Amino acid sequence: MKIDLGSREIRDVTEEDLERALQSVNTAEEEFLILIDEDRGNYFMQVAGSEDAFYVEYREETDDRHFCTGEKVSFQQALDLLKVYLRGDESFKTMVTWEKVEMRGGCSKAAAVFLLGVIIVTLMLAL
Repeated sequence: MKIDLGSREIRDVTEEDLERALQSVNTAEEEFLILIDEDRGNYFMQVAGSEDAFYVEYREETDDRHFCTGEKVSFQQALDLLKVYLRGDESFKTMVTWEKVEMRGGCSKAAAVFLLGVIIVTLMLAL
């Protein structure tokens, strides 16, 4: 797996890398963190937020397998989700309440707007 922070990438990710990367998002040094499972295609978990309040999103290949937390989670909850995902353990799916991301609705409006901003920034940085 790798971490994409927009400004840099980290390969061969460890749990310590995750904690440092999430801390950089928490302090607004970075805007988001995407943990990408390079072995499985379009599978990822991403986090955005700051000051101990984060939205977390995960996707498994297709739009119908794209979910986000409807409510913000704490730094520790976000870190725990990322660590479990890094280990390939699917129990992250039962650790919080997930809402399906849909083009019209799905996640709470605040979460959807926030994550859309993260996606736009990511795309702009990629150009």
